Amino acid sequence: MGSIFAQQTVWVNASATGANDGTSEADAYTTFTAALADINSNGDVLRVVGTIAAGSQNLSAKNFQYTIEGDTNGSTLTGTDAATRMFTISSTSVGQNVTFKNITFTGSINSTGAGGGVFYSNQPSVTLNFENCRFNGNSLALATTAGGGALWVTNSTLNITDCLFKENTALRSGGAIYIGIKTTATITRCTFYKNKTTDTNTAFGGAALYVTGASPNGPTVNAYNCTFFQNTIGHTNQAYSTIRTEGGITKVYNSLFNENKVNNGTGGPGDWGSAASLSSTITNCVGQWINGNVTNTSSNINILNTLFSSSLIYEDLDGKVNYINPSSITDVTPIDFGNDNNDVGSWDSKINLFKGTTDSDWATGSNWSSTAAPTSLENVTLLSDSPALVIGGSTNATINNLSVDASSSLTINSGGVLIVNGTSTGNVTYNRNLPSTNWYLVSAPLNGEDMTDMRANNSFATGTGSNIGFASYTPTTNQWSYFTTASTDALAAGKGFSAKLGSTGNLSFTGTINTADVSVAVSNAGTGFNLIGNPFTSHVNSASLLGDNSANLVSQTLWVWNQATSSYDTYVTRDSFVLAPAQGFFVRSSNGTNINIAESYQALTGGTFQKSSTTRTEVKLMMNDGSNNRFVKMYYLDNATKDFDNGFDGETFGGIENSVDVFTNLVENNEGKKFQVQSLPIAEMETMIVPVGVKAAAGKEITFTADAMNLPGDTKVFLEDRLTNTITRLDEANSSYKVTLNDALNGTGRFYLHTKSSGVLSTDEVVLQNTSIYAINNNTLRVVGLPSGNANVKMYNILGKQVMQTSFSSTGVKEISLPKLATGMYIVQLETAAGKLNKKIVLE
Repeated sequence: MGSIFAQQTVWVNASATGANDGTSEADAYTTFTAALADINSNGDVLRVVGTIAAGSQNLSAKNFQYTIEGDTNGSTLTGTDAATRMFTISSTSVGQNVTFKNITFTGSINSTGAGGGVFYSNQPSVTLNFENCRFNGNSLALATTAGGGALWVTNSTLNITDCLFKENTALRSGGAIYIGIKTTATITRCTFYKNKTTDTNTAFGGAALYVTGASPNGPTVNAYNCTFFQNTIGHTNQAYSTIRTEGGITKVYNSLFNENKVNNGTGGPGDWGSAASLSSTITNCVGQWINGNVTNTSSNINILNTLFSSSLIYEDLDGKVNYINPSSITDVTPIDFGNDNNDVGSWDSKINLFKGTTDSDWATGSNWSSTAAPTSLENVTLLSDSPALVIGGSTNATINNLSVDASSSLTINSGGVLIVNGTSTGNVTYNRNLPSTNWYLVSAPLNGEDMTDMRANNSFATGTGSNIGFASYTPTTNQWSYFTTASTDALAAGKGFSAKLGSTGNLSFTGTINTADVSVAVSNAGTGFNLIGNPFTSHVNSASLLGDNSANLVSQTLWVWNQATSSYDTYVTRDSFVLAPAQGFFVRSSNGTNINIAESYQALTGGTFQKSSTTRTEVKLMMNDGSNNRFVKMYYLDNATKDFDNGFDGETFGGIENSVDVFTNLVENNEGKKFQVQSLPIAEMETMIVPVGVKAAAGKEITFTADAMNLPGDTKVFLEDRLTNTITRLDEANSSYKVTLNDALNGTGRFYLHTKSSGVLSTDEVVLQNTSIYAINNNTLRVVGLPSGNANVKMYNILGKQVMQTSFSSTGVKEISLPKLATGMYIVQLETAAGKLNKKIVLE
């Protein structure tokens, strides 16, 4: 036996094999009668698991509040054929208050009681609540004239919410529900489907709802957002159809009536008939027939010619009547017809129709059937007669589904964003503005575009022969392949291109919106650089893209063409760079595995993703040769090292070499790789020296400047020139270092970046610091950062045997030929006037 204390939960499960005392699901009672007997206190809950035979239960003695509740997905109580009914309240005691939740009532057929196939209540002060319940196929015996195939209620408070009444039957007076005197009933978001009264002789219909009770004891019934579909009466009189009111006050709001008929479904439509002189009001409803005694307030009745039954479909899974898009914005539909600008009926399609009432702008609320711009939960629909719709450059929109009729159009202007979380059908046009006639890296943000349409819709620059300003990149050769005036190629989703227009303006793409992950084919042939692009009409989080694809990339780095400087900018995962719609970019494949651009990477706005909670310390070193601007960036972070940090360090672009460049080498384990972005440990700013490489022609005057952000304490930024034996501070306002190159430069060894708190830095302090020694290959040793003067280099194997010795005079960089040596580890000793330096190298 369960607990005698208040608010206990009592379990019933026909399959339980435990103690069968109702204290848990495992120990549940196996019969409903036993479980119900244990419900004896205010707040008790009877939990029904699975399907249970309810039998015939009298609840009159339980004059307190309690709940009979099923599983979240519903449990079932079955009745008995030809029994009185499932539940009865009929004693003179008061205070009964029962809530049924997540229960299906079925099998109570041919009930012989005086009304109510499932429930009968006729006592004052009774409160009945039904939440998310189903009443399926219950009925009264043919000889029973009291009515209410499912419910018969008088003298009570009745609340029915999110319930389904399906195929319930009575001879007369309410195929589903009978409501009598002194009852206050509220029915919300309920569906009445194929309920019926069968009497062909007596005019007591009300296939769904029968309301009666003479004044002053008449009931009050309010129904909100309900659907009445394909209910029938046996009689031919339309005034006694789906709803019949014989007394009291009945008001129906925001509800849908369709295909309800008289004469057992073969006659005319019948939605609501009322006796005269009653307060029967229908408001903001869509239906087909009411009699003159029902006051019509803002409802659309007699719509046989515009709302067809083929548009309405009963779905048993959710117990709702669903509907599809209309064919025209002038059609009468349930969509947004309610006084709350939502759909009428128990099911809301979330369809928001574009009507273009005011203008073509997506953001203008009055253009939409809901009188508000679509939300992320809504389904946007453009019909055949919808005017052209435009998402402006400052509009960021997220919706559920999108449907664009071929006779209408949706255009997203540059800067505008649209994310479709569900499905998308129909073509959309995206315009990316190219403000100059320079080259840009782009990609199709839509699926299904081809060069035939691209040529027709865009004015590309022209080149040699029939070439046009649109090209793909070939990884195997690191060369561009130009499309021609006859090209018809399809533009694969996620593939990048280079574009140049004949004049400034929009680059236009047309196709369907990508709503799933996009897998982009790449190659690791040649240098492994591949031009891919953002395939969505939204921004994309590059940090997630690089991190998730790290196993298939040489490094977590991407490269974007900067048309203003005619060079490639490097971005790493740490940058959290945001890729705009239609943005093309390079990645470097390590193994030829497809790159996945996930739908989940989409974002509405640009800016920085995953921004650190602290402000980053950064030095940006810029170089100008009189014509070109180049830069490198150093980030100083708590979790960075002086070695390579994937996602934090990024090399310069190696697919197409720049004629002018500036870069850095790693502070430790330098292998000569060129980095545009290098992250370093902030705790070692005082001692680190960063090798700065330059590529520039002889005779050029180059100028260095620096932007230093959030430097700790009195830290300053210095640039060392070992050829001129000078150190220049660069973090002061308007400071710079200028030098004219006597010889062409293409590497490191001359310039170094220092970050120190001392006010003056001497070149004598740093002569051998950050001198790098590494093997270019098994035949050549490179020494970078040499001071001026003579130097001696010796090389030893791991047994201490000297295998090479050479002397030379040099400044900056020296390449030394090696004898034929076995693979393995070696020690290189560098000796200069400034001191000795030992380095370990490995020949492979």
